[in-house]
Amino acid sequence: MVNPTISDDLFAMIAKKVADKSWLDLKPLIRSGTRGRDIVYRPDVLKDANIYSLCRVPDDFQVGGGHNPTGPQGEGRNRPFFKRCLLANNPTAVYNEAIRVLIHETDINGALKLMQRHAPVRADATIVCAIIFICAGYEWN
Repeated sequence: MVNPTISDDLFAMIAKKVADKSWLDLKPLIRSGTRGRDIVYRPDVLKDANIYSLCRVPDDFQVGGGHNPTGPQGEGRNRPFFKRCLLANNPTAVYNEAIRVLIHETDINGALKLMQRHAPVRADATIVCAIIFICAGYEWN
């Protein structure tokens, strides 16, 4: 149980510091109760969360993940958390989702829309947008 005397803003700052290290360290806060879960799922906490380890295994966060021993399942086991990060505009989530949309759904325009959110300020997003534009035969304006 989370200490009720800690303000929500202070608790959110603590959650952000924890999320900066690794998203896995947020699990105890999520399981601590509704207040902990609500704080962790705030967009300002998830926007900068370190989810690199989540994105290392595509089956864990992509649609059609394969971790169900009894047969295929609809999505990877960490897809719900990943989607929350995507909605919070986490750059790592946006980048990986754009790559998934491009490769698995062959939706060039959808991938570009996702990547263009970060293209002006992130080098990796800018490079990916340029590569997609060139491969798709679009003119660069």
